Amino acid sequence: MIRICFYNYGGGMLHVSRELEIDGEVDEYLIRHIPGLQLEATDSEADMDDNSIYYFSGKNEAEACGLAKELINNRIRRQSEMKYTIEIVDGLL
Repeated sequence: MIRICFYNYGGGMLHVSRELEIDGEVDEYLIRHIPGLQLEATDSEADMDDNSIYYFSGKNEAEACGLAKELINNRIRRQSEMKYTIEIVDGLL
């Protein structure tokens, strides 16, 4: 399972789509651009608005992680303070 966490701790409500300058939801954007990717769940740490966590499954998770990183890096706006992590995990945490 792939875990992607977007965060801007202490920065108020995080709007990932705005930070990536995309229309629509970030999960739909990634699914459209990464073959075989499926959303499993969404979450946030401590139920705060300054982070968003997405869990995906896919056939080749290592390749999907690389593609996700490339897509995010190409879309993130220049002045964004948002950070993110991408990792392969055993399941929903």
